[in-house]
Amino acid sequence: MKRSVIVEDFGKIKHAELEMKPMMMFVGDNNSGKSYLMSLLWGLLSDTSQILTHLTDEVRNSKLYEECERYVRELIGGGEEIRSFSQEWVGRFWRLLNCCIEQNKDQFVSDIFNKDMYIGKLELVIEGLADLKIETRIEYGEDRRNRWEKEDVEHEYIKMICIWIDSGYWIGIRIVDDYMTQTGRYVEFILRVFLRLWISGSKRVQRIGQNNTVFLPSSRTGFVLSKNLLINNIYENSFNRFNNVVQEDIREEQDSYFTKPVISFLKLL
Repeated sequence: MKRSVIVEDFGKIKHAELEMKPMMMFVGDNNSGKSYLMSLLWGLLSDTSQILTHLTDEVRNSKLYEECERYVRELIGGGEEIRSFSQEWVGRFWRLLNCCIEQNKDQFVSDIFNKDMYIGKLELVIEGLADLKIETRIEYGEDRRNRWEKEDVEHEYIKMICIWIDSGYWIGIRIVDDYMTQTGRYVEFILRVFLRLWISGSKRVQRIGQNNTVFLPSSRTGFVLSKNLLINNIYENSFNRFNNVVQEDIREEQDSYFTKPVISFLKLL
């Protein structure tokens, strides 16, 4: 599936449309926005992207959301065990996903860069999604036990809504007894699955919460430039029994924080 991301008014970047590829290279002058784009892509491909599916009040009050919520209620409460997403409904849920992205984009980039940030536009585009056979199935533990031919299926009697991609890969969420009061939870679940389809670029949906994205920082990200501050803090606060460094002085020196991609890299080390 062809995937791209549209970005506008993001740091030095006025407009960019990036098609996702297995190998991508950014070439440009210093301070032209290369690290901004790389950090943004890291955020989109990592667990940080879950922020983008949050249903804000503005989204919940929209007509599009009301339509999608009604669809989910009919899905869970109806008699159909299996329902295929029509091309029309795939388009509606995808538009709803981008509505959520529009509402959450500033918080998303602020979380990535660890400071207040603004981005004029962030839109995800995917081609070929309607060509996939996407089904929603209402299942119990007995259904999963018969499918896997296992006697000890966990949560045998729990009812779940599962989304199947080309009848091969699926991801599910438990349906609670008072689901009518929590329909937004299942709308958001479907949006997360669609987002994961964009992230994976294939029908093999990556499990929510699984993060395989690694960012390798360079000196231009401020990582090497900040190493002295990092090392001083570690030595004085972690290995020095008698700390003689005044904390206020350290805070005055620290005029910036590491971005989330760099923090993730340090934790991985």
